[in-house]
Amino acid sequence: MQRPLAEAYLSAWVPGSVPRPRIAVIRAVFPAGDREAAAADLDPALQLVFRAFARGGFAEDVPRTRDEAISRLNVHLGRPEEIVTSLRADPALLEFADYVVPVVSHEASTLDADLRRLESVAREIAPALGWHPAGSAVAAESS
Repeated sequence: MQRPLAEAYLSAWVPGSVPRPRIAVIRAVFPAGDREAAAADLDPALQLVFRAFARGGFAEDVPRTRDEAISRLNVHLGRPEEIVTSLRADPALLEFADYVVPVVSHEASTLDADLRRLESVAREIAPALGWHPAGSAVAAESS
């Protein structure tokens, strides 16, 4: 759903009128030892989402399975290398995004778990996608 929006946004830009518009994309990213562990960690939050859908009168839209919910909510989870592969395959992400904002917390997670996930994004996932901390030797070389 986001790709057509990004394409329309960029096609409305007139080169030279203003700098190229920037696009930020938000993605749920849940690294863990494996996909099953990440999915199990998400289960309590998914149950909250399911109940919210039902309470809001959207019972027919409640995903029937965990995998369906993960897919519909565009969640990238599992081992860091699985997440990198998943993010690279995201049709509205790397081709369009100037900024990728990873969401690493959910309604039922703890601060410690969120920090571990964020550290995994910073140390393993983001560098595999080409990001390097500002001021690092790698970032300075690619400038």
